[in-house]
Amino acid sequence: FVELDEAVLADVNLSAYLDTLMPAIYESYSGLSGVYLIHKDSFTRYYPNIELGLLVPADYRMTEDDIFYATGTPENNPEKNVVWTPVYDDPAGQGLLITAVAPIYTDQDEFVGIIGLDLSLTALTEEIDEISPFADGYSFLINKEGLAIALPQQGYEDLFETPLEGDLVGAGVDLTAVNNNFTPVLNDMRQGKTGFQSLTANGKDLFVAYTPLTNTDWSLASVVEAKNMLQVVTLLQNEIESSTQSLVVSRILPIGIVLLVLAVFVSLLLTNRLLAPMQRLAVVANQIGSGDWDLVDTIKPETKRQDEIGVLATAFNTMTNQLRNLVAGLEHRVTARTKDLNLAAEIGRQVSRVRSLDKLLTQAVDLIQEQFNLYQAQIYLTDDAEKTLILRASTGHAGTKLLDAGHELPITQNSLNGTAVISKQAVIVADTRNHAMFLANPLLPNTRSEMVIPLIVGERVVGVLDLQSDQVEALTEENLPAFTVLAGQLAIAIRNATLFSERDQAVKALQDSQARFALAVEGSNDGILEWDIPANAFYMSPRVKEMLGYEDHEIPNDPDNFENLIHPEDHDQVMQTMNDALTGKLANYVLEMRLQHKDGSYRWILSRGVLLRAEDGTPLRIGGSLSDITERKQTEVTLREEQARTQTLLQSVAVPMLISRASDGKIYYANEHLSNVLLVPVEELMNKGTPNFYVDPADRVAVVGEIQREGFVSNYELRMKRANDDIFWSLLSARLINFSGEIAIITSIIDITDRIMAEATSGKQAADLQTVAELSAQVTSIQDPQHLLEVLVQETQRRFDLYHCHVFLLDGDNLKIQACGWHEGAVQFGSHGDTVIPVHAERSLVA
Repeated sequence: FVELDEAVLADVNLSAYLDTLMPAIYESYSGLSGVYLIHKDSFTRYYPNIELGLLVPADYRMTEDDIFYATGTPENNPEKNVVWTPVYDDPAGQGLLITAVAPIYTDQDEFVGIIGLDLSLTALTEEIDEISPFADGYSFLINKEGLAIALPQQGYEDLFETPLEGDLVGAGVDLTAVNNNFTPVLNDMRQGKTGFQSLTANGKDLFVAYTPLTNTDWSLASVVEAKNMLQVVTLLQNEIESSTQSLVVSRILPIGIVLLVLAVFVSLLLTNRLLAPMQRLAVVANQIGSGDWDLVDTIKPETKRQDEIGVLATAFNTMTNQLRNLVAGLEHRVTARTKDLNLAAEIGRQVSRVRSLDKLLTQAVDLIQEQFNLYQAQIYLTDDAEKTLILRASTGHAGTKLLDAGHELPITQNSLNGTAVISKQAVIVADTRNHAMFLANPLLPNTRSEMVIPLIVGERVVGVLDLQSDQVEALTEENLPAFTVLAGQLAIAIRNATLFSERDQAVKALQDSQARFALAVEGSNDGILEWDIPANAFYMSPRVKEMLGYEDHEIPNDPDNFENLIHPEDHDQVMQTMNDALTGKLANYVLEMRLQHKDGSYRWILSRGVLLRAEDGTPLRIGGSLSDITERKQTEVTLREEQARTQTLLQSVAVPMLISRASDGKIYYANEHLSNVLLVPVEELMNKGTPNFYVDPADRVAVVGEIQREGFVSNYELRMKRANDDIFWSLLSARLINFSGEIAIITSIIDITDRIMAEATSGKQAADLQTVAELSAQVTSIQDPQHLLEVLVQETQRRFDLYHCHVFLLDGDNLKIQACGWHEGAVQFGSHGDTVIPVHAERSLVA
């Protein structure tokens, strides 16, 4: 991008004269692919338009990055010569090119820039191929590096002595690889020598004439086969010998003397008649070139002549008048455009100082209307959804009414403003009476011309500048550049004002947040930890030290002191987490660790932290909170111990049992007996919910409902399904319990399919099943393992009228009696006492 000021704008406007010359130069030679000016102020005029801005990066500066410009600067070309570039492949896709670069200087020898002509080597090769002086010959062109600028097919075959298919070889062939009789010729040509040589190549005797081209490092050679040349010479010699003698004696000598006398006389006559008027025309042309138009009248006598001089003088006079009018008009337009651009720049400077968006918009439309003498000036901004244009500033009484009414326009192509937003191009209505899209506003009845310019920041349209005049054709393409510059400055000012507003809001939000945070910290039971990394400033709030039994002054705020408080088993994990945060692996962290209390014990601490970084990623600050979770940890240990005891108990019971969460049925624990009934491994049961095993979901609703009402349910018969989708009848008993701090349900499930399917089962079996069910229901509410076993064996012995019943638990390599039944009047635990049976004992049914 180029920063525009008054001097640059003046140079841009003056260079507009080239717009009439560049097309003529371009069309004068078919081989030209481009004509351009690169000004020292880093702007470029290029013909034809190849959308150069899309071919180079956004930060590309011609005066710094363009090699063609560099070849013409005073530092690289003090002799002010025309410079020819090496052959290159055009990045715009126009093939192989060479460029001629000429520096431009003022009369005061001030460097202005360069003029460049891009020449297509395809066209040059075709022309070189046509300039051979003999029908059977050819020409070729090389540079001092030995690269072919133009080389026809015949030339390639002669130089390399190998056939080639195709018409033209084109540029870029390296002729330094040639190693035959052509080598001395090519060496002379590369050294810029002129010469003539005869040689044999490709089985032919050839004549080669070569000479360098002025102002370039090129050399041109013409080649003709010797036999063709000798035939022409022989014929010419015979003709000359047969006619020379008679022609000279009888005709040429007398006529030559007469022609010589006449030539001298005519030349003297024509010199005075032709040269004097031409000299006067040249003098006048030079004066016009310097801006002096008053000498035009001095050639008026010549316009009265009836010969070619008169025609030339008349044409010259007409051209001069046209140029005088054209220059006067251009100067007027340049002056007007420069004035508009200066006004636009001044308005842009004034509004850019305003930080309030509303004030900026109001001041902008007022200044624009006043400075440009407009009927109405308005600014619309797009909404967040970019679907609507909202009027934010408008001049005059009509503008006040429109603003009070909350005037809006949908962003569609049905309006001038919507079209400008969608197309990202200015929309101009020079005469509102003859434009179909113009919609008259009853509040602005005198609008005769209108211009709408999009306000663009980056790729986003943030609004439009709507200008209206009460004069026809007051707003046209002629004054669009000034308003375009103004719109660009307005868009940037609007963006800056928006950013200032957002920053102010963010600052206020931050202040409010800091106040709330300070209040929350003061009212909470948490401590604060902060580490300014660049300054190595470490802070522990008094609450952190209080958690550990210290007064504020007893522990210095130092990271090493804090590190020394970390439990040895937690140290490496904590330091690794800090390192991951510093290196960018973690944006924030949550970790639990133990810190040493003043009394030597350790307190469990929950630490939450976040890392703040600079724009380049450098870590700046770590901040976080510390919470004492020692009691929670102790509770977790207790719950885990209780859970382990419960699981041991359930695993020892021969009844399918599970513990599930009351809210959603998630299974916390299931024993192997339940796994065998449902045909699902225990580890998979832990990831399933109890609703998955109900045939009718209504059964679960009924069971859970009764449990919630009564706290338990006993002997509920329902259908359930196994993992293989087999359906079976079950007898379900359940009770509410507290498990790991949550409301849970402990449930026993007995497969009663056989009973249901065989109604004729004996009363004894039915009674036994009933007894088992009742016994299961009775023990489900007992959470103490020992007590549960005692009740279980005693009730089993009593209800089934057994002689004896006892339970052994495996303890290492032994089976140790844990509980046994007893009869009325007997001592509890029976006569077995502390019986221990080795696992490998012989003749022991228990073993």
